[in-house]
This record gives sequence, C-alpha cells and structure tokens, in this order.
Amino acid sequence: MCALIAVLLITCSATGNRAFGYWAIAAAAAAFLIVIILGRCPHCGKLLGYAYSRVRYCPFCGDKLDDDDK
Repeated sequence: MCALIAVLLITCSATGNRAFGYWAIAAAAAAFLIVIILGRCPHCGKLLGYAYSRVRYCPFCGDKLDDDDK
C-alpha cells in the first residue's frame, strides 16, 4: 500500500495532475481504515494497529491471536 501511495504521489508531482494526488489520499485513507477495522483483537476487541501482523498474543488480554491449533 505504501508503494502504491508513493507511486501516485510521484506521478502527481511529475505530471502535475492533481487526480493522482487525490488517489494517493484515498489510498492512505483506505489503509488507515483497514488497520482500524481489521487490526483488532478478536477476543477483547482492543486496537492492535500495525502490531497485529507481528505479535502472536494480544498485549491486552493475553489470548492467542491465530487460531491454527483449534
């Protein structure tokens, strides 16, 4: 997602077309919403943010985040 935003911003700067800048803003907002919606603990519902992909246990409730063993 970051690469997409970077390409859109570079294209906006190179061409002077503001539409690419608006698309970059929309992509950043979409990434933010994805983190807010999907980056929550499935057990307690607290926001994990970007840490969701790096941790195995919720730092708030201690429950395991992946359900591979169930």
